[in-house]
Amino acid sequence: MFLSAKVACGGSVPTTLAASTTDLYVSTTGSDSNSGTQSSPFKTILAASLAAQAGTTVHVAAGTYYGGFETTASGTAAAPIHYV
Repeated sequence: MFLSAKVACGGSVPTTLAASTTDLYVSTTGSDSNSGTQSSPFKTILAASLAAQAGTTVHVAAGTYYGGFETTASGTAAAPIHYV
């Protein structure tokens, strides 16, 4: 998995978040209009990064994700944001 670079995003920001934002999911077969749950994953890591909050774990499924992302979301020492 390659995670780097700034990217301009012309896509939409997710407006419906998963019921629990503790875990968010990304899959190459997902959609950025999805909620980010395991059964309804985001398509891009960028969408998940926009939805992530302190304590969130973003689960990225195997696959090729083009582009990159830059996030301003910040975890805390006690509740970091993890990308796995």
